[in-house]
Amino acid sequence: MKQRFAVMFTILAFGLCVAPALAQSGSVKGTCKDVAGKPVAGAIVEWQNMDNGSKYDLKTNNKGEYFSLGVASGKYKVTLLQGGKELFHVNGFNVVSDENTLDFDLQKEQQNAAKGQGLTPEQLKQQQEQQAKQQKEVNTVKTLNEKLAAAKQQSDAGDFDSAVATLTEAAQIDPNRDLIWFKLADAYRSSANKQTDAAEKTKPWT
Repeated sequence: MKQRFAVMFTILAFGLCVAPALAQSGSVKGTCKDVAGKPVAGAIVEWQNMDNGSKYDLKTNNKGEYFSLGVASGKYKVTLLQGGKELFHVNGFNVVSDENTLDFDLQKEQQNAAKGQGLTPEQLKQQQEQQAKQQKEVNTVKTLNEKLAAAKQQSDAGDFDSAVATLTEAAQIDPNRDLIWFKLADAYRSSANKQTDAAEKTKPWT
């Protein structure tokens, strides 16, 4: 009987020790949006404990959401990273033994920064339009580079007709790129040289 009481006492004492330890952690969650209000997918939300330096790296899903259990209580520097580049960070976020929510809304942060800089609504609108224009240019260049790479692979394989079709699509995306027209003319020329039908060789380019 004494032995049984000893075992029960040990289990009870262990439980009392573990309970406070479990109480020293909480869950963290949030949603991340870019300056256009769209989800930031595939990003990393880095939670770094400001007391001991420990880190939790949480990845966002396609909706820009992240979540984790068991994050130790304390003050954190929380950084939103995409492609290794910092988009925004928050210092001194306090994690408690409960549910903790921290959202990143870069559009709202940009607006707050603009207010701090004394920008008028019209100036802020112009700034956002300029940033959107720059982002569109980045996306266009990326797409054109992909088309050029695909056309090169097709040409290297001797499939000049497909290369012509791919480069024609690229020219329709942006007709102001001289390189696209040069590559398209070269693909047409290579396609004509490959033709065995004399009539096909004499057809004008369209």
